[in-house]
Amino acid sequence: MKKKLIGVCALCGKEKELTFEHLPPNKAFNFAPAKPVKGEDFIHAFADTNRAPWDLTGLRYQNQQKGMGAYSLCQTCNNLTGTWYGDSYVDFAKRMDFLLIKEGLMGQKSAEFVVKKIHPQRIIKQVISIFCSINRDIYDDPRISELREFVLDKNAVSLDKGKYKVCMYLTSGGLTKYCGLTVLLETNGKGNIESRCLSEFCSYPLGFLVYFDLKEDEPFLGTDITTFSDYQYEDVADFQISAPIFENNSWIPEDTRSKDEIEQTMKK
Repeated sequence: MKKKLIGVCALCGKEKELTFEHLPPNKAFNFAPAKPVKGEDFIHAFADTNRAPWDLTGLRYQNQQKGMGAYSLCQTCNNLTGTWYGDSYVDFAKRMDFLLIKEGLMGQKSAEFVVKKIHPQRIIKQVISIFCSINRDIYDDPRISELREFVLDKNAVSLDKGKYKVCMYLTSGGLTKYCGLTVLLETNGKGNIESRCLSEFCSYPLGFLVYFDLKEDEPFLGTDITTFSDYQYEDVADFQISAPIFENNSWIPEDTRSKDEIEQTMKK
């Protein structure tokens, strides 16, 4: 008999038996066998500066035969979010796949397109549900708790835009990436160090980031879709979207370099 996995649900926060959650939904091109590698194993392996970030040779991995995901949700939350939001996200992902392949956008740097009759609130809540699963270890952090409550209330609208910015990009392929809450430090050109707090996931054909407490003048990656949260559950809308298209060759958050660019950096 298979042993039950008991843990804290990433959404309701209760200790229950956990079920496998596809991240993103399996019908959104997440159905092929996968070999996810833990972050600490990446960090140790890539202390070797001659190793490319897409080279997973010899690293320990989990064997997931039906797509990428995690035991992160209880059965109730898994069923609810799948029923409420999953189909709308799948439909959106399939449209983005059509744009990339049928419209010949592979290899382009950006895309401008009109997408019609989508459920924006359902799409962004599915995205946020995935971020909650990625950040299950800090489910009680106030920043994550507020996102959990937003997802579990089907009628909740309007994320606090002073706290959260949700951004989207298209990806032409490469690695699937889950990055939990991360603080990035960088110099601003004036000798000062600035920080940004974010979480990111990327799985063909879409990548998303959620920024926490981002200042108005701070840069961000992708196109801002936070206003998707302002729509009601039943609302259908048309959008004109301009989004960048990135390869995904690195496990580092916000790293959108091509393989050639990474190899050139490694040589330097």
